Amino acid sequence: MNYFLNEFASQGYNAATKARQDIADVLLSEELWTPIATERRCDEPGLAAKLGALRVNLKTWTEAVKLIGEGDCLLIQFPLAIYPKVALTSLPFISAIKSHGGKIVLLVHDLDNFRGEELPSSDDPYLKKADVIIVHNKRMEDLVSKVCNAKVIPLGVFDYLADGELPPAVSGIDIAGNLSPIKAGYVYRASKDLPDLPLNLYGANYDGRAGRAEWYRGKFLPQELSRHMTGKFGLVWDGDSLDTCSGDYGEYLRINSPHKLSLYLSLGKPVFIWSQAAEAPLVTENGVGVLVDSIFEVDEAYRSMSEDAYQLMRANALALAEKVRGGWFTKGAVAAALKALGMEGA
Repeated sequence: MNYFLNEFASQGYNAATKARQDIADVLLSEELWTPIATERRCDEPGLAAKLGALRVNLKTWTEAVKLIGEGDCLLIQFPLAIYPKVALTSLPFISAIKSHGGKIVLLVHDLDNFRGEELPSSDDPYLKKADVIIVHNKRMEDLVSKVCNAKVIPLGVFDYLADGELPPAVSGIDIAGNLSPIKAGYVYRASKDLPDLPLNLYGANYDGRAGRAEWYRGKFLPQELSRHMTGKFGLVWDGDSLDTCSGDYGEYLRINSPHKLSLYLSLGKPVFIWSQAAEAPLVTENGVGVLVDSIFEVDEAYRSMSEDAYQLMRANALALAEKVRGGWFTKGAVAAALKALGMEGA
């Protein structure tokens, strides 16, 4: 039997809950996977909430150990959607499952290893217990392969499940995500150095006093956001500089597949993306955007692009959107994981 940990985290104005739920929904649509349901309380303050989360976690993993035996597989979305210290109590149960002959597949959403952390990484104990690890892309595959002996499989890009009609591509460049000055400092610099850049901003934590208030379109829950995005392009950029992606968030793009890229592609939007980003090759190979080295290049490319060039990229993005909206990448990676375990069709 193939099982997966089906976590229910609180919904918020960020991509994390959408990404996790999409993976769960793809697995639920496949007859090969059985959910082990658990409620996760990962964003409530106070000792009582953490103790409650600990109780739920121990109950869930006790059930998992009873269910999973020789020849079975458990897929875990990583990191667990729970307080990090509580999550550590899962490790002995994972060891118990492996001692019973069960196999562990980790599907990675985020890694602390490569964020410039000075403390020892909390990822390693989980990575080293996995039999198969599904990572974002080829560049992350190369890095993870150096720290563990598991079979490592690149996802390609995260899916972004959706149905219904696409919003019209009207004008401007869409930016979705956390708009705090710490993570998206480049937006505030652009408001001073490139005030005529046609940006459409969507997300939480925008400081309209430090940036251009007219750029801001509001914040929306993930299932609502796509209906409001009417830009012709999406932008994949992070950090506080207009000249390059900088800081920990900017550097993380070198290995990360940001969920905003999946959002843009699900809407058939071509993208501008940092040339050093891990997903730059995917954009080039599929003809769905322009690689840039600075936000100044974004401004120039947007204004000088011919309609024919845009429509070609738009057509390519619409073709890729069908795969992203239907869970194609997740299905492929999970099938490859089962094949690596010798459990294809199990």
